[in-house]
Amino acid sequence: NTAVWDGVYMQNPYHYGGLFSVFNLSLVDRISFYTGAFPAVYGNALSSVLRIDNRAGDLEKFKGSATIGIVNSGLNLEVPLGLLDGSSLIIGARRTYYDLLLKLLIKEPGIVFPYYYDVQGNVRLKSGDDIFVLSGLYSFEDLNITADVPVKNAGQDRETPVVAALAATRSPTISFQWRHMESRMSYFDFDIGGIKTYSKEDLDVDMGDYSTGKINDRWIYYFKYYNY
Repeated sequence: NTAVWDGVYMQNPYHYGGLFSVFNLSLVDRISFYTGAFPAVYGNALSSVLRIDNRAGDLEKFKGSATIGIVNSGLNLEVPLGLLDGSSLIIGARRTYYDLLLKLLIKEPGIVFPYYYDVQGNVRLKSGDDIFVLSGLYSFEDLNITADVPVKNAGQDRETPVVAALAATRSPTISFQWRHMESRMSYFDFDIGGIKTYSKEDLDVDMGDYSTGKINDRWIYYFKYYNY
């Protein structure tokens, strides 16, 4: 499946293998889902295309909102910038909180406390027939496991060694879009964006270390130009 966020092809738009999405729905303007007969711009898609377009911030007044859910809570802000023919800033952040509550209630080793957070927003400028949008998304997830387990070492059973596992993934994404209206019925879009995914896993057993990381530890860029 192909997921496109403000012109950027997302490699893994989910937390924990698909349990939660990295997209803040409070900032989304439109979601389009194609299962076949893709538009020409997505001609290289194999099975389906999920397109997510973010909305612009309010052009006239400052706004703020907060959300509280079962899994996460968030804060959103919209700020009119008063530049050119219309400009705005919108930004939202959210984080899980159950891990913070569990740490206060449960002190036993071996308990898993996963958590994630996302920060997403954009700046939009309008000048005549041109619209410029700079968008950014940063997602992070973490999974920690600590447990006292029996480990055999030099032929002797030991009950005290600690096994500690850490898995963390972070993905910064940036997108720049330029739309020029040639007429009421015709326009062209210019999109350029990049995404970088960094994953790291650490395992410590009885004072031994195992570590792997730097998965896709480089920027991957996308460029699109199309006329309607």
